[in-house]
Amino acid sequence: MAIKAIPVGAVKEYTSRYDSEEFKTVFTLKALDAVTFMELADRASTSGPTRLNLEVVRNGLVDCTGLFDEVGNPVEFKKEEIVTFYGKKEVASWDFLKYIPPNVINELAEEIIKTSQLSEEARKNLD
Repeated sequence: MAIKAIPVGAVKEYTSRYDSEEFKTVFTLKALDAVTFMELADRASTSGPTRLNLEVVRNGLVDCTGLFDEVGNPVEFKKEEIVTFYGKKEVASWDFLKYIPPNVINELAEEIIKTSQLSEEARKNLD
């Protein structure tokens, strides 16, 4: 069986397991392309897993609705353009990410990484 490509460009909506509200915060996530994934993993070898999770979410978070600050005001999703060794791209801004609780950042990173790798079934088929 041939290897299936990473679904680059595909997005999915995700709600946190920590969100117990009736109206959920919805995070729109995308898989990381292989170049971005490997670049972030390489950087994590010197900066550690916490920074990796932040960078994964920064690169894999496409949109967010239903996030509110501590007084109930909606937090607007913001992007910024960065320059990488392979060109320019838009990512979630640091200004926006600071509003997401750390445990949710870790959860989102886990979901993005899972989407960006071969599935368990695909790995078994390669053996």
